[in-house]
Amino acid sequence: MVTKEKHVSITQAEWEIMKVVWANDSVTSRFVLDILGDKMEWSMSTVKTLLARLVDKEYLTTQKNGKQFIYEALVNEEVAVNTLLEQDLDKICQKKKGRMIYQLIEEQELSEQDIDNLVDLLTVKKRNAPKKLACNCVVGQCNCHK
Repeated sequence: MVTKEKHVSITQAEWEIMKVVWANDSVTSRFVLDILGDKMEWSMSTVKTLLARLVDKEYLTTQKNGKQFIYEALVNEEVAVNTLLEQDLDKICQKKKGRMIYQLIEEQELSEQDIDNLVDLLTVKKRNAPKKLACNCVVGQCNCHK
């Protein structure tokens, strides 16, 4: 799999398909329908349309194998998730990101190992962290400038 960095957004339905592809390396439209058809109430034509969109957006590649098409990820799952998170965090005032991350962590169930990893990361980040962060918003987009 080629690890491409993607900045093209995908829909929730496309995310559902990508999760199946990432979990299985390569898939057919029939395989995707078998996995997601009942949950999503999709027809074969819906699955094929979504797969075609993901090919167009360069999230998937396709090869013909006899009468069927085989789809593989062009975008690594971790890269796609990180890009999504970065795009969402870029929409938030720099001074509010810490609180948003705090709330996200507070609401998630985490393993002991996840928590240990977060504590270690935060300990390292704290060594070079500034006392205060500067606002990155245009005046009028937040309350920092009042």
